This record gives sequence, structure tokens and C-alpha cells, in this order.
Amino acid sequence: MTRRFVRASLLALIGLVAIGTWLISAHKSSPNQASTGASTWINGACHQGNLIGTTLVVDFGEASGKDTIVRCVQNYSGNSWALFAAAGLKVTGTSQYPVGFVCRVNDVPSVSEQNCATTPDAASGSWAFFIGSSDWQYALAGASSYQTTCGGVEGWRFVAPAQQVETTAPRFEPHAFICAG
Repeated sequence: MTRRFVRASLLALIGLVAIGTWLISAHKSSPNQASTGASTWINGACHQGNLIGTTLVVDFGEASGKDTIVRCVQNYSGNSWALFAAAGLKVTGTSQYPVGFVCRVNDVPSVSEQNCATTPDAASGSWAFFIGSSDWQYALAGASSYQTTCGGVEGWRFVAPAQQVETTAPRFEPHAFICAG
């Protein structure tokens, strides 16, 4: 190999790394880049009939004193991470997994409770992801890899320290359905 070829290859590699870094930082600042198009949301669960879409449930846990949020997101196609933005909610990842691990929803827990630098553990409390049909099932996929479905119900619950993550489902009864068409 000539020096010219090696130099050109290194410059091309540096360019690819720069483009990749830019794409990751753009995705961090705008996690709603999934195909939300003209999605809209309304308060309350979706139901079969003229109100179809994906239901998103966010349960902040008993200790928060906050009401559970239930929103029907219509005309949405994408992953569960971007579903938060489509539902008008703010989601924050960790430094390790900026668009994959949910550390904070609508500023819960607070920055003083968790800095989101690393993935929170059960000892400090964390968000748990559930998929609903006629009851809740702990999700085996993360928010950025799970694709939403029309008629589906997705739930998030902040699980306080010392509670069992997999068995602490949102305090809302899910009702999934199959969208026509």
C-alpha cells in the first residue's frame, strides 16, 4: 500500500466517524425521529371503533403522588421510545444508552434522585416496561427496539427501590384490540 492510499483511507474513516457521531447526537436531541408523521394524541385509552391507535400508560408509582397518564396516540408507526414524544411526553435516557434505556419520564425521578449517567438499578428505582393485552406482561425488549402496534397497549411504571420490577405492573387495566384494515 502506498502512503497516499493509507492517508486517503484514514481520512475517509475519520469522515465516517464524524458523520456517525453527528447522526447519534441528532438522534439524542430529537428522539421523535421515528415515523410519527401526523400523529396526534388525546387523553384516555384507545378503543375499537373510531378511536384507534396505540395506548401509552405512564404510572409514576404510588410514592410520586402523580396521576397515571393514559394517552391514545393515533396515526403513529415507530418504536416505543419515540412513542413518548408522539404522546407529548418527555423521555430521558442514560449516558450509556441515550435512546434505549428509559431513565426519566416527564422529569420523574428528579435529577437529584438519579443523574442518569449510568443505568439505574433496582436499589435506586427504575422504569419498567410492560405490554398489555387483557393483562400486563413484562417486556423482554427495550423501548428503542420494540415496535408499536395499532390497538396495542404499552405501559411504563416507576418501580420504587426494593420492589420487584417484573411484577410491578402499571395500575391501569389494559384492553388491546386488533385494528381493522
